[in-house]
Parts: sequence; structure tokens; C-alpha cells
Amino acid sequence: VAATEGLSPDVAEIVGKGPMARGQITSAIWDYIHKHKLQAEDDGREIEPDEKLGKIVGSKRGHWFTVILAM
Repeated sequence: VAATEGLSPDVAEIVGKGPMARGQITSAIWDYIHKHKLQAEDDGREIEPDEKLGKIVGSKRGHWFTVILAM
């Protein structure tokens, strides 16, 4: 059984209401990134956060791993 995480309001705005397992959160964040075309065109490993995602990870472009660590 996977441990569940409580979600901050900013994360819940992107992934939906929790609690949910960390893997579900990661998957929902990736779905959001793809849906809103937030991967950098010149380097798909980098994310260009929009306003909602920026509340969680900051507004600067960064490597996808930093997005996951911010969760």
C-alpha cells in the first residue's frame, strides 16, 4: 500500500483533491505539464512553468527533476 500525501492548496489546484500517493501526484503533474505544453521546445527535459505551476516550483525555467523534488 502506497503512503498518501496531504496536498497544499497550490498543488491541489493542479492535481485535484488529495490525499493521494506520491506516484499519482507525479503523474498528475506530468499530465498538467503536457496538457499545457510547458516543456521547453529546445530541451524537453526543461519545464517553463506557467502561473499555477510557478506557485509551487518558482517561475524560472528548470529541469523536470526540480519540479518533482518541489512536490
